[in-house]
Formats: sequence, structure tokens, C-alpha cells
Amino acid sequence: MSYDRMAYHLNVDPVHVKWAVDRLVELGLVGVERGSGSRANVYLPALPKRIVKSMSAAADDARAPPF
Repeated sequence: MSYDRMAYHLNVDPVHVKWAVDRLVELGLVGVERGSGSRANVYLPALPKRIVKSMSAAADDARAPPF
């Protein structure tokens, strides 16, 4: 999916989408397989599944602050 299409669906500026994707790549959370022409970009999780599972389990165990 292109930055323009993502921005359209999120109702934001495409520049902000590009900045967000670049930041996720910089943090090592997402990998991007660049497309070309009619082939779209592919966004893949960059963390091993076992780490993602442990992160989500830790988030489930944490108590949410009262709002």
C-alpha cells in the first residue's frame, strides 16, 4: 500500500504517514519491502514472533490506569 493510500484511509497528510513508517523502521519494529511501478510496498513485522508474544503478554498483565 502506498503512503498516499494509507493517508487517505487514515484521513491524514501523506507526509505524516511517511514519517511514521520511517520511524517504525528506524526503531526496528517494521520492515518495508519496497514496491515499484504497479507492485505495492509490503510492510512486515521485524521482530521475532516469540518477542512479540512476550511483549503482548506483558501488556496483558499490566494493570491499566483508571480513567
